[in-house]
Amino acid sequence: LIKAHEKHGMTLHSRVTIWKDPVVEMTRTKALGLLHKQLLKDSTLSRQGMADYLLVFRNAGENENPVSHTKDELPVSLWQKWASPVWMDINQTNTLNVKIARENDDEKHLCPLQLDLIERAVIMWSNPGDVVLSPFMGVGSEGVVSVKLKRKFIGVELKDSYFQTAVKNIMDADRTSDDLFVA
Repeated sequence: LIKAHEKHGMTLHSRVTIWKDPVVEMTRTKALGLLHKQLLKDSTLSRQGMADYLLVFRNAGENENPVSHTKDELPVSLWQKWASPVWMDINQTNTLNVKIARENDDEKHLCPLQLDLIERAVIMWSNPGDVVLSPFMGVGSEGVVSVKLKRKFIGVELKDSYFQTAVKNIMDADRTSDDLFVA
């Protein structure tokens, strides 16, 4: 992934490790390698939980549209937490419900993205009114957070049931936000 971005002129700007609770992962995925009984039975098959990683890339050159914050919006105490290379406070269960869009022949690799992770990224790297693009929209998590934070959103999704769920989720978020489409 990094090589592909670098091939097209992007630079890896930062990498954040997102801590995840292995008990929650084991419960959700039924991973035998995370079970204590597996450790007792044959620990060669045991493993650690898997963290998530956020890779941030930049284009070379000057930024024509700087993203800036006030001390009230992003106080130094919050910035010090967000500047850490490991985010320990992302709630891995704070996701949209993907089950309502699932179909019998779906792959078994659902990847719900945490809403608080999306919110942090959108606040840090975009301004109100900017466009947030999600080329793999799923059920619209990035869109929900974007419209709530007064950003424009473009999402691409191949699976019709996911797309329809995303439209509903984003429209629901739009109804609960004020002045979203005021220029």
